Amino acid sequence: MFDIDKIRDEFPFLNLKINEGSAVYLDNAASSQKPRTVIDRLSQVYEQEYANVHRGIHHLSMKATENFEDARNEIARFINSKSSEEIIFTKNATEAINLVASSYGSANIQNGDEIIISMLEHHSNIVPWHFLRERNGAVLKWVNIDKNGFIDIDHLVSLITSKTKMIALTHMSNVLGTVQPIKNIVDIAHSNGIPVLIDGTQGAVHDRINVDEVGVDFYVFTGHKLYAPSGIGVLYAKKERQKDMTPFQGGGEMIAEVTKDSVTYAQAPQKFEAGTPPIAQAVGLGHAIKYINDIGLNEIHEHEAKISDYAKEKLQEIDGLSFFVDPAYSKGIFSFNMDGAHPHDVSTIIDRKGIAIRAGTHCAEPLMQSFGVTSTCRASIAMYNNKKDIFKVANKRLKSRLIVGTGKYKNFRETAQAVKESGADMVTVAVRRVNIFDKKKPILTDYLNPKKIIYLPNTAGCFTSEDALRTLRLAREIGGWKLVKLEVLGDKKNLFPDMIETLKSTEVLSKEGFKVMVYCNDDPLMAKRLENAGAIAIMPLAAPIGSGLGILNKVNIQIIRKQTKLPLIIDAGLGQASDATIAMELGCDGVLVNTAIAKAKKPFEMAKAFKNAVIAGRQSFLSGRIEKKVMGSASSPKKGII
Repeated sequence: MFDIDKIRDEFPFLNLKINEGSAVYLDNAASSQKPRTVIDRLSQVYEQEYANVHRGIHHLSMKATENFEDARNEIARFINSKSSEEIIFTKNATEAINLVASSYGSANIQNGDEIIISMLEHHSNIVPWHFLRERNGAVLKWVNIDKNGFIDIDHLVSLITSKTKMIALTHMSNVLGTVQPIKNIVDIAHSNGIPVLIDGTQGAVHDRINVDEVGVDFYVFTGHKLYAPSGIGVLYAKKERQKDMTPFQGGGEMIAEVTKDSVTYAQAPQKFEAGTPPIAQAVGLGHAIKYINDIGLNEIHEHEAKISDYAKEKLQEIDGLSFFVDPAYSKGIFSFNMDGAHPHDVSTIIDRKGIAIRAGTHCAEPLMQSFGVTSTCRASIAMYNNKKDIFKVANKRLKSRLIVGTGKYKNFRETAQAVKESGADMVTVAVRRVNIFDKKKPILTDYLNPKKIIYLPNTAGCFTSEDALRTLRLAREIGGWKLVKLEVLGDKKNLFPDMIETLKSTEVLSKEGFKVMVYCNDDPLMAKRLENAGAIAIMPLAAPIGSGLGILNKVNIQIIRKQTKLPLIIDAGLGQASDATIAMELGCDGVLVNTAIAKAKKPFEMAKAFKNAVIAGRQSFLSGRIEKKVMGSASSPKKGII
């Protein structure tokens, strides 16, 4: 069973605090984070098992050699190579492609011969072929891509001639996330007697590869994107093709015998592994693959698909965001831009929230040029990514952690001004109290633009599950709202939530596709049940609605905070700005307030106060308070006193 919480606990990086939030790493297409088990395995190698390989007969060298070759065998099984002799270690995928271009290319591709590459390629699968063009006079031919980001097979076929000596293409685009039909491509190439190199840098991570079944001649990938250390890459080279390859570099391990007059070479793979290889890195890659296999490659890919689908859905809801291809065809990698904002600015702004994405050309300038842009934003997913990061509600990232209610103000004009002063991005609206009959009366939308402020319909005034369900279904029909606040009250006097009815409603609404933020009591057990029922945010009361008593049970709030990864938002009973600060210092993700602002003597000033209080509380929480002590501790040193 795929346990995302257990997996996330395995990656130390995710426990870091970056700028204003917890680390959210969405730059996995560039390089992935490393699990503790791989980090520990590397430490073990350097502390207990390190020596050079293949050269010594002492215990450590023999152990190191065994570990090194075990890693090679693990990799062979991972890609279903017939023999570990087809696995050649390199520093990275770039070196692996350079090896093929230099070793195979120099011997078999001459002046006027053609190499076919695509507009999708990473520079690593472009520049080595340019080198060969410059050295040997080879000709580069570019195959187009279609509107969905896939290689145009018809165009590929039209480019093939008797002079075509190599087809080098990507398995999966590092910009668009589109998985290419490599089996089809290999079959077309081989029917014309042409060898194929596939850049599997992304494909080996997000798609299953069976080199024997596909029939590919060369397949390359790198370790650092596959949860392994940097400094290790892999070249799969089919045995039949190795016969046509000369050594890439000379020295060390790649020789069989050296005299003053001649040199003979070792058998592959050592023939192509000159010098001391990346020993610990290779062992780390082998261990990373074991870790992946223990979890289950199918399970990982299934999880990534779910997160990808969720990301596609939510990214498309953002006004002004546009993709370069239909995201339905993307697999774990999404490139997009925002209207009126440079990708570098977008990346910089969200970095302040602890979120890492990539902005730039992604080492794919020909593709950028085909789009008519100089750069894009790119988010890329790994096995440890989930739906819950920093403060988000149904994946909507808000500038403010303050949510403001719209009831109890003198008029809509006052409501709008208070919301403006609060800096809130989201307001709650009681659906049952919305005027839908008298067209002469003003309505809230005349004062608060729904395109600029997120409306959160709520079920205030509902005392049964049936009433609440009917109310939110009505909201969905009227305005298309799926993000909603559920509130089912138990009595009219105290306004405590009826948790039995609330839980029942949460289950039904979640199954119907609603994103339900749930008003509840401060019971940790009930909060957990709401999470299991499908709630997307937990909203425990501080005190009875409108009481102004502040947070009465800090301990329970802290317990709820520790047990849930959902957004935790204090709702109801706050009386003054300092109550909001306390809520944020307890680790809450946000605060919802209505009466404390609306009924203040100076509501606009109180709105500003709550805005600043939430900011201060969050900063205080992230800063880490000092330890509480029974005894005093002098702040000045004892030494150096005059």
